[in-house]
Amino acid sequence: MHDEGQELRAILGEEQIALLSRVNQLAGMAEEAFLEAVMAEAKGRADPLTVLALRHPDMRVRWLKAIKSAITALDRQFAQNKDDPAANEWRKRANTVHSSLRQRKYEAEAANPRNRHTAETPEQREHRLEESTAERRRRGEVGQLAVQRLREAHPEEFDAYLAEEYHKADITLPDTLARRIASRLGPRT
Repeated sequence: MHDEGQELRAILGEEQIALLSRVNQLAGMAEEAFLEAVMAEAKGRADPLTVLALRHPDMRVRWLKAIKSAITALDRQFAQNKDDPAANEWRKRANTVHSSLRQRKYEAEAANPRNRHTAETPEQREHRLEESTAERRRRGEVGQLAVQRLREAHPEEFDAYLAEEYHKADITLPDTLARRIASRLGPRT
């Protein structure tokens, strides 16, 4: 009678068995624990076996899902802390983790066989981003033209809305806007 474990070790090797064991361990984790493992890896705190196991074909879909979830959670935290000066140090660290997660997202998407034909190279991505930046700029210009037309068609209403937004933001009205509104109101008696 021979030992199946010894036979398996002879065929796969110790490293492959350790990797498959870690893959099984990760697969059995609850979502929260798995997300913690993904975050540790993104921060460079995971052991090499976990780094490899997360990239194993059996883990790629779950890994990508956790990465997307972590990116969304960080984006939410950025939005919540955007005006908090006490969060500056946190933002610096979080930006580093966010960048690392985005790199891993690209890696996971590129490794997915369904995405291989559509996966972008860094050069292709840069070109696409340059195009989208130009398009955003054009949209902004068109938006400014529309605002200008609205302002010309309804100057009193536009100035009233603008003054209201300045007030909500607790910002002093620019002198030109204050004078324009005052001139429309006429002299006070």
